[in-house]
Amino acid sequence: MKRATLALLLGFSLISAAVAKPYRKPKSSETDLDRLQGTWIATEITVAGRKLPENEVTGTVLRCTKEGIEFRHPDRSSNAVNSYRLDPTRVPKAINLVPQGGRYKGAEFLGTYQLEGDHLILCCHDGTINERPAEFASPRGSTIVLMKLKRNPSVPNR
Repeated sequence: MKRATLALLLGFSLISAAVAKPYRKPKSSETDLDRLQGTWIATEITVAGRKLPENEVTGTVLRCTKEGIEFRHPDRSSNAVNSYRLDPTRVPKAINLVPQGGRYKGAEFLGTYQLEGDHLILCCHDGTINERPAEFASPRGSTIVLMKLKRNPSVPNR
């Protein structure tokens, strides 16, 4: 009986060893900079506590590369191009945007961002105040712009 039990245990051990997959270290996860790359479509924009109507939001797109973020809106003749820097160690995560042209050229906009899967939230003041918003909200009467975006699945990320 002992031999049968021992043989059975040895058999299970050999089968388990043959079936078990070897341990593999998981790949290091992408950084927020990597995950941000691609085209994002605005789904909601709130300015100073006023949620913009759908017809003003539709067509607003962000194109993110490692070199910059371009804001595109179909009704504007020029698009805003910004260099940017992320600080994912802050709570909430921080983004600094620096316009490369226009009346705010060279100014630094301090903002926050939240990146979860195919959803991105950006929040910053409209340029009149140089401070970082403390939360993802655009209260009535504030100078805060809150944008909610979804990754465009039909455009390759990188």
